[in-house]
Amino acid sequence: MARLTKEEWQKVRIEYEIKGMSHAELAEKYHLPRSTVAYQSSTKGWIKGKAENAVQKKAQIYRDLKAIEKETEHFTAWEKAALDIEARSRAKMQLFFEDSAIKNQKAANSMLMKQVEEGNICGIESHARITARNRETVLGKTPETQVNVQQNAAQTSTIDLSKLTLEELETIQGLIEKAEQ
Repeated sequence: MARLTKEEWQKVRIEYEIKGMSHAELAEKYHLPRSTVAYQSSTKGWIKGKAENAVQKKAQIYRDLKAIEKETEHFTAWEKAALDIEARSRAKMQLFFEDSAIKNQKAANSMLMKQVEEGNICGIESHARITARNRETVLGKTPETQVNVQQNAAQTSTIDLSKLTLEELETIQGLIEKAEQ
């Protein structure tokens, strides 16, 4: 029977939680009684396969990246660099908008709760519009999508967000954060 070091137990835990190996498989691999592995996993709070969803997502990303490499194998080094820069920029903008939408939703929820506590339910319709817009931002719209801003009942203006630089978008985020305070 083997006596494992702290580092070896960490490996056992990773194989249990990340790889999803069973107590019996781990016991055989590390020359331990199955009951010892079971005891460690239960007393230390191990969760078998706890990262399965994350592993599946990362595996899909690796497959997607491999397909992109194949699709762009004829690109020059400059084209590949430009592609990487543009992809990072778009991802950064999308994360910015998702973060802003979540902050905006929290502020809208807080304001609605205050209004409801005061017996005022007039804000429910505007809250529903804000929620719908935030939902689209997080779950389906891209930063290039045009956002309609209702100025009054008769006039609507359109902001083409794809024309803004990252610095301009960060300035807008700062203004939103100041307005929320």
